[in-house]
Amino acid sequence: MFGNHFYHNSIRRTVAVFGTLFNDINVLRRGADGSASNIVKVPLAYGPKQKFLARLDQGINLDDPKIALKLPRMSFELTSMTYDTNTKLQKGIRQKIPGTDPTKQSSVLGPVGYRLGIELSIIAKNQDDALQILEQIVPYFQPDYTVTVKEVNGNFKSDQPYVLSAINITDDYEGDFTTRRAIVYTLSFDTKVNFYGPTEAKGIIRQVNVDYNNVNNITAKPIERQVASINPTTAQETDAHTVVNTISLPHIPDAITISFSSITGVNGFTVGETITASASGMTGIVESKVGNTLNLKDVTGTLIFTDRVTGQTSGAFADVSNFTSYNEFWNND
Repeated sequence: MFGNHFYHNSIRRTVAVFGTLFNDINVLRRGADGSASNIVKVPLAYGPKQKFLARLDQGINLDDPKIALKLPRMSFELTSMTYDTNTKLQKGIRQKIPGTDPTKQSSVLGPVGYRLGIELSIIAKNQDDALQILEQIVPYFQPDYTVTVKEVNGNFKSDQPYVLSAINITDDYEGDFTTRRAIVYTLSFDTKVNFYGPTEAKGIIRQVNVDYNNVNNITAKPIERQVASINPTTAQETDAHTVVNTISLPHIPDAITISFSSITGVNGFTVGETITASASGMTGIVESKVGNTLNLKDVTGTLIFTDRVTGQTSGAFADVSNFTSYNEFWNND
């Protein structure tokens, strides 16, 4: 049931946009006289903060600049994903998207909203570095910062808010004087993401035919047809076009062949006599007969399947079981 492959990069895009927000943060180092000595760009990587802290604890000669894990640095990771009941839509909704086939309309299932939890960790060996990084982030979140993202191959745009919900501080400065210090600020964010289902292409409806049947019997022949079509017929949704409505009345048939299961009357219907239908009021002249089948000419009116026809001369009558009209606007099928 769910075997058709599709992938819209929803979570990947959300996490990538989040990382982009913090990939250009710097720390300023000052000399003894207070002047700026150098500016250090803070590295940013995806991964849990425990991975970087473990490397600090387990590494040998980490003070060697060739192999040391440089601080300060930042890391971020996806921590949770829950269904967003506030954005629930009706099931089965499809959104239109541009397609490659002009004769078909492409659409995609969704969206379905979820909320994602993301943590950003600031790891530094002294408080001043950590606070410099923190103060370059916090002023932009009140408590949210909204980014406009493109979804489903750029077909949709949506506003994606990143909400700063909490800040936690950890200082693991314990042990002897050789232990390397790590100050960690953990910033918890909450955002939303839309998931879309597979794409589908269906033919475009360019003409609609509506037949209005006789109210006495829905199996009777239509008494009117309404046709709604676009002009030009090759127009796309965004092209200039008009909708043409046409109402047509059925042509009175030139001839009708009527079949009966049985005929009541001594000699049955006779050739040349006029017969009348009881329900529809149709009249016609018997041109020929073969068994329980009559061929009528000079027909007036439209026969229906609930009719009983009676011969004006013979007095014979019979209930219609089937009939075929000729030279009509549409066939009896």
